[in-house]
Amino acid sequence: MSDALKTALARILRPLVRLLIARGVGVPALMDLVRQLYVEQAEVHFRLDNKRLTVSRLSLLTGLQRREIKKQQTHDQLPTKTSMGPVPRVLARWATDPDWRDDTGQPRRLPRRGADASFEHLVASVSRDIHPRSVLDALLSDGHIKLDPQSDTVSLLRHSYLPKDARQKLSYFGLNLGDHAAAAVANINAADTPPFFERAVHFNGLSPQALAEVDALARRLQTDALYQIAARAGQLQAPGGGAPGRIRCGAFIYTESEQPKDTSS
Repeated sequence: MSDALKTALARILRPLVRLLIARGVGVPALMDLVRQLYVEQAEVHFRLDNKRLTVSRLSLLTGLQRREIKKQQTHDQLPTKTSMGPVPRVLARWATDPDWRDDTGQPRRLPRRGADASFEHLVASVSRDIHPRSVLDALLSDGHIKLDPQSDTVSLLRHSYLPKDARQKLSYFGLNLGDHAAAAVANINAADTPPFFERAVHFNGLSPQALAEVDALARRLQTDALYQIAARAGQLQAPGGGAPGRIRCGAFIYTESEQPKDTSS
């Protein structure tokens, strides 16, 4: 392993190791997963002429012994897809689709029931496989919407889906970070022009006040951009999800207050 790759991997893995330690996952459990992933990825991406890799070649590619590879091949396949269900899609359509926004561009306050322009209709426009009441309860419990019992109307309080459930948080963690890592690795491996857009700005020497100002600016600009992208993607989306392509467009902000080094000694 080159020093440059080792340095990059150490920076990437440090926060992941913090997560593992916080969740009580030790090195042996992690290594079991890593071994399985080495065999999986070698079989998927490093075949010759689309032929199944021999155990000997897998051993050469992964550095694992033949008996360890055979052991890993007996394991069930790791899941590759995670579905968040219709709840985030309902919220996204309400927040970004012009059909569900008022003349000022804000999400409409919707009657809970009704065949047209109601919360029930909104849910049905996304999926008919789940009862509107289930979606309503899920969004109410997470504080994304407000129900007025007197008028029996529903108002959107949060335009972005922010789950509170630990399992859903981990699902988004895997989806977002996994796709970002996939794009970054493809860009590293690309022989010519990187295939995926990946940009970031970085500044140091900022005071706490300056950090707060830039953080607020970045949140506003990136949120506006994501809403515009979501609105257009929703308009172009094939009915019933019939088209094969998918896109994930993310934005992140990280700030840190670096302590000055002690140079007195």
